[in-house]
Amino acid sequence: MKKSASIALLSALFIIAFAGCQPETQKNVEETAEDENKPAETQKTDSLTLEQAATTAITALKNEDMILLSSLASEKGVRFSPYAYINIDTDVVLEPEVLKNVQALSSTFVWGSYDGSGEPIDLPFGWYYEKFVYSKDFLNAPEIKYNEIIGRGNSINNLKEVYLNAEFSEYHFPGFDPQYEGMDWESLRLVFEKENNEYRLVGIIHDGWTI
Repeated sequence: MKKSASIALLSALFIIAFAGCQPETQKNVEETAEDENKPAETQKTDSLTLEQAATTAITALKNEDMILLSSLASEKGVRFSPYAYINIDTDVVLEPEVLKNVQALSSTFVWGSYDGSGEPIDLPFGWYYEKFVYSKDFLNAPEIKYNEIIGRGNSINNLKEVYLNAEFSEYHFPGFDPQYEGMDWESLRLVFEKENNEYRLVGIIHDGWTI
């Protein structure tokens, strides 16, 4: 009798323990199934907003990190415009693979024409970069806006005509020397287009007062 009672007691304890675990197991199964049924967009966390993409790009420019910059570039390349007027015929376009290694190139590019003289801007990338890309510390510019033009000079700004479906960021210094009363302002604009629902860099535009 004692042996039968012990077996019965153990059986009862086993049933209680199994019953206590079952709801949690069922809950985990249901939660896993629910996660798998969530829409893909709610699970994706690596897509950057315009502000995040622009901040990453301007940081890469500050650090002269062309590998990072090229990872944000459009497959069709990044157009470099030395002034507000974007010249689709003469502006240099660098594809991601070229952009990644452009600092190592000793050859020059004709980036357009100098304002005023009309002479060709015939420079290696490093020199062009210093004068027409990161000429100021734009990452820490006092004015930063998105999809809104800040700097306005006497050069035609055709950004919205050339990049019909683009969005952009602008980093702006209103001036440096008080005697020029703001005519020595400078801006850098980074232009992005959506590719596969991700922001890709398509243009880098330097702007400032022109003659």
